Amino acid sequence: MSSEDSENTTVDLQAPIHGSLVGPWRVLERMGSGSFGIVYRVALASEPSHTAAMKLASKVGDPRFEREAVLQSLVYSPHLPRFLDAGEWVSPGGWRFPYIVMELVEGMPLYQWASTTGRRLTSRRVLQLLAQLARALEEVHPHGLHRDVKGDNILVRGDGTAVLLDLGACWIRGAQTLTVGSLPPGTPIYRSPEAVAFRERFWKDAEARYESRQQDDLYALGVTAYRLTTGKYPPEAGSSGKLLPPSALCRLDDALEGLILRMLSPEREARGNASQLALALEEAAASTRRSLDEPLQSSRSVLPTEPTRFTGEWAWRAKVAALPSAAVAFSALLALVVALHPPRKREEPLPSYLASDREVEALLTADAGVGDLALSAVEPHHAVIHPIPSLGRPMPSTPFPNQRRPPCVRGEREIHGACWIGPIGGEKPPCGDKLFDYRGECYFASYDAPRQPTSKEP
Repeated sequence: MSSEDSENTTVDLQAPIHGSLVGPWRVLERMGSGSFGIVYRVALASEPSHTAAMKLASKVGDPRFEREAVLQSLVYSPHLPRFLDAGEWVSPGGWRFPYIVMELVEGMPLYQWASTTGRRLTSRRVLQLLAQLARALEEVHPHGLHRDVKGDNILVRGDGTAVLLDLGACWIRGAQTLTVGSLPPGTPIYRSPEAVAFRERFWKDAEARYESRQQDDLYALGVTAYRLTTGKYPPEAGSSGKLLPPSALCRLDDALEGLILRMLSPEREARGNASQLALALEEAAASTRRSLDEPLQSSRSVLPTEPTRFTGEWAWRAKVAALPSAAVAFSALLALVVALHPPRKREEPLPSYLASDREVEALLTADAGVGDLALSAVEPHHAVIHPIPSLGRPMPSTPFPNQRRPPCVRGEREIHGACWIGPIGGEKPPCGDKLFDYRGECYFASYDAPRQPTSKEP
């Protein structure tokens, strides 16, 4: 069906349901959704014991799926899902949605895995995980780029190995540009300094396109490592916030800290390439230093993170939270933290992009990062030119900015830590572009009404 036909056609957007066939694969259940598609657990109709993960495009004829299928078929690593099949599913209305079938990876999202009760993370374990992810990127980079490395796209299997998922935002060599805007798809806090600088310089130029490089993926891996070890995100590249050395927020091995700072360097070339990074991580993990096996101990003096919007491509800026009261109590707490975790003695001065030891103490009065809220979705720069029917919007895993949080009021329901109005009577998924799908029902986000002025204008 052509794009011209799409403008005058009523489209049946009914998504596959349990028991449906998509090519040779039978749908068993809907597992969730990624940046550009819906993920199902499927099994071969001819061999029900052979289960896999099927990612179905949420847009008709999404050209990104051809790109993802090509890259997926070119790479092979124990730290990337194995490619199995690709094709098109024809909806009841005759629309063609591309799909990709890959190995079903059973595991836990990285940050959730790290925070599991009773799990004691060490510097050696972190180095091993990061080395595995660097090896995954080493496999991808000869053919293209991942472009959305982050904790949500990393699973840790039961045996402790890490797997890098979701090549939906990938780029392959020789591929045409599919995005609208200066930057390619990506999650704001994970963007490299050079990408942010390009956006700031060319945001008014409709023809300007940033060319991602391998070092963009490595910077994103550095953000992931910083969040994994400290429990906090570094300031967004290009913001006014200074980067706290990880040792200011937690106790970790010097070699691990050095490699995290190398990945987060504002100098692109200082990050090296995936092969060099993987080797450095593996060598550090193989050391016999006792500090590598000491549990990471995070400082909890930093205030909870809070997300803030800034105008321009759904970017996020770090926001320093202000303490309304209890300054005396906080000063005592800060003194205790500094006593327990004194600044390290360094033979050489810190790089200029890091906070100094004095600035570390000052910055610990508030968080220099942002909340998980900004990190679950890719920036929406994947518009395709012709009209595109959609299979609906899945419920996000984290609240939106300013969305009501529990306790929810009458008529609202708590879902994923936020308040939602619904289910909307008579509406069933797909819920369209204004509502969100959740367990077979449709909802919309609840927000507080703005306060009315309490006095008249003078």
